[in-house]
Amino acid sequence: MPTKKFDGDEDINRQYSRFKIWFSFKDGRNKTFYAKEKNATYRQIGAGRVQSVTFNHKQGFENLCYLAETYYQDKYTTAIIYDRLFPDVIIRKYVQGILQPGSVEVEFTEQSSCTHYFIKVKDGSTILVPAATGIDFKKEIATNLNKQ
Repeated sequence: MPTKKFDGDEDINRQYSRFKIWFSFKDGRNKTFYAKEKNATYRQIGAGRVQSVTFNHKQGFENLCYLAETYYQDKYTTAIIYDRLFPDVIIRKYVQGILQPGSVEVEFTEQSSCTHYFIKVKDGSTILVPAATGIDFKKEIATNLNKQ
């Protein structure tokens, strides 16, 4: 039985991407795609060519919408986009290429649209370590402490 060739980019997308889309194709196949949100390839990360990786969640979400609305439009019966932060919530559902009512609006702020990771090598394995968020918690607490 043939084994699937390892795809490092797909593996990273599966682990760290915020959005995914599930397709039920007309020929009976089902396939899940994970958003391509990162700004570096698996080879660049593994070779040490980049020191950090940014996942642009807004861009990834837009790319999945493009897959459903344009690229695979006539090839599937159902497509569903999920936000991995809220796994039980259907963000968008398409049937025969048409967006169904009841879609959840996804809002992206400057803070929530991207996630930054530093690349570390530990015991011969490359891992992604979340970077600091840039929020000054002491300042936020002082500002909001006496608000009613």
